[in-house]
Amino acid sequence: MKKATLIKDVSKNFSGRACVYELNPPIVVEPLYKGDFGGKVRYVVISTSSTFGLETYIFPSTKTGKIRNWGELAGSMKGTSSHSEVLERAGYAIQA
Repeated sequence: MKKATLIKDVSKNFSGRACVYELNPPIVVEPLYKGDFGGKVRYVVISTSSTFGLETYIFPSTKTGKIRNWGELAGSMKGTSSHSEVLERAGYAIQA
């Protein structure tokens, strides 16, 4: 299985728990329209929020946690607060 390594907690910048993970190998993101973000994504922020119901989303980011695009990546889902669950849905396991 592909690996995800926790880099840091960036929750102070979000409404709930949020962490930066490094993905190995990176996810390849296809742009949705001309000029949209696309390419290999090595770093992601996984953010859990309960503002509109419980949801945990994966967003492409920089190593420092700056979101590169607010389009949710594969694995994002409603009804869970588990970072490991959304990573597993995306094909990654958290590396200890």
